[in-house]
Amino acid sequence: MKIRSLQTAKRLNMLQKEPVPNPSKFRNMYNKLAALFCCSISSLLTIALTLFHSNLFANYAYVTSTLGGTVSIIDTATNTLLPSTISVSGKPFGIAINPLGNYVYTACYNGHDVAVIDTATNSVVATIPVGTNPYHAIATTPDGSYLYIGNSGSADVSVINTATNQVITTIDVGQDPNGCAITPDGKYLYVANTTSNNVSVIDTSTNEVIATTNVGTHPHGIAITPDGQFAYVANMDSNDISIIEIANNNVSGSITLDVGVVPFVLAITPNGQYAYVTNHNNTGLLKYVYVIKTSDNSVYASITGTGNQPNGIAITPDGKSVYVSNYLSNNVSVIDTGTNTVLSSINVGNEPGGIAITLPLLPPQNLTGKQEKNDFGFEYELFNLLNWNTPQFYGFAGFFVYRNGNKIATLNRYARQYSDHSRIKGSSATYSVTSFSPVGEESDPITVQIN
Repeated sequence: MKIRSLQTAKRLNMLQKEPVPNPSKFRNMYNKLAALFCCSISSLLTIALTLFHSNLFANYAYVTSTLGGTVSIIDTATNTLLPSTISVSGKPFGIAINPLGNYVYTACYNGHDVAVIDTATNSVVATIPVGTNPYHAIATTPDGSYLYIGNSGSADVSVINTATNQVITTIDVGQDPNGCAITPDGKYLYVANTTSNNVSVIDTSTNEVIATTNVGTHPHGIAITPDGQFAYVANMDSNDISIIEIANNNVSGSITLDVGVVPFVLAITPNGQYAYVTNHNNTGLLKYVYVIKTSDNSVYASITGTGNQPNGIAITPDGKSVYVSNYLSNNVSVIDTGTNTVLSSINVGNEPGGIAITLPLLPPQNLTGKQEKNDFGFEYELFNLLNWNTPQFYGFAGFFVYRNGNKIATLNRYARQYSDHSRIKGSSATYSVTSFSPVGEESDPITVQIN
């Protein structure tokens, strides 16, 4: 993966004072000419900046290979496999990516641990011992502070502080916790206990089980709608999907699939309208991915043409593509959600298991700007004040600020405004603000002009 280095710029934090402007006609003429010049070139600079930053941040799909002991990386923009793979010992299965996109976590079944991969180098930088036989159940909190791992062999969930890569507590749940998902607000973790035929609900503020909900036979995969109202649970041996209402943790309905289907894992589109479910039939003959319409919980479509024994599943952040790892075919199928057909197949490692896709790097939102005045009595200073809102996703480390195409500031991820001091009255300036990732990639810019 090509990574651009991140140059740290010194933040402008010294207030510069400007004498009272000369009211003579020469100064007025100068200001008008300066404003005309800046206005004429600002549009060109904005276009150039937009072209330069556009599509710099790519999304990648990380796929575990349980037999090969590797993690493959797919560029989702081109659906091509990156030439290098990441070696991971201990039979990696489940996989998750933190919201910033700088770390990937894989649950290693035979190693009884979690491998931590740094996406800047695509190498394992840490190994965290957990419970016995961690499998597919792995999820990070929305802010990336904690990682939850279901250990199928020890019937518990390990909670990891991602800042220290240490297990801070262990939570007892049902037998074979093989799937898990966290609500969008990060308050609750839902764990599918396969042998116990139920789902444990954990309060993440206390890391205690607050409810247990009975579902179908041998639940495995679980996914939560983006609005946080429902959890969909794939029950392997009752051929159905249980729907849990988050507000009361009761099953509000179920969706029956065809006889012989083994619903394994599922993923819900970012708009919440569809759930995609893999069929993990052990014969490997039923190559189906089912599409559930969540508005009425009906089977909307069944997609053929995937590889044998569809296993892991992930949907791109724009909702346009579904990636399915095929356990017995050693490949990944790419599904177009517009047509629900398989577009391509990508060969990966042996026995691909889990799959996860990085979040997009979005620009800040609602950028506004205006000129303000600091009046000191005997002199004053004009400055341009910028304000913006945080991007939708957490995949950013900070912000770059540009004036007329030139970078003037580097800010941390908590910044929501910037003051550009010592400006000239009547001069026009075009400002752009971008988000940057921990590995130095930039988002598209958002732009405002101040006259």
